[in-house]
Formats: sequence, C-alpha cells, structure tokens
Amino acid sequence: MDISEFLIKVKRKIKNIVKYYFVQYPRIIKYKIISDCQNVIGKPIYNQPTLLSGDGSIIFGKNVNLGVVASPF
Repeated sequence: MDISEFLIKVKRKIKNIVKYYFVQYPRIIKYKIISDCQNVIGKPIYNQPTLLSGDGSIIFGKNVNLGVVASPF
C-alpha cells in the first residue's frame, strides 16, 4: 500500500466519523427522546435510530447492538 491509498483510507474513515456524529448520532438521540416505552431493561448499543414504543416491557441481554455500523466501502 502506498501513501496515496493510505490517505484515501484515512479520509474515508474521518468522513464516516464526522457523518456519524453530525447526522446519525443526533437522530439516535431524537428517537431515544420520543420513545415512549417506560419498561426498558438493559442498555443496548444504538447504531441506528430505534423507536421503542408500547405499554409492554422490552428486555435486552448483554452485548445487544441495534442496527448496523456503516461499511466504509
């Protein structure tokens, strides 16, 4: 791998990080705020906005990921 390929990969990685924190993360926070389910047990990792709704209980186990991480390619 030469320096130009390395720089392209670094630029792509930085672009994905910036995109996540300025676009995706605010959407995740928005959906957490508007979710109305009061009985949520566990702490999943939110990779995508997820609306938790309803009168029942939602129980998450360990190492739960909601959504997928964007692929750099």
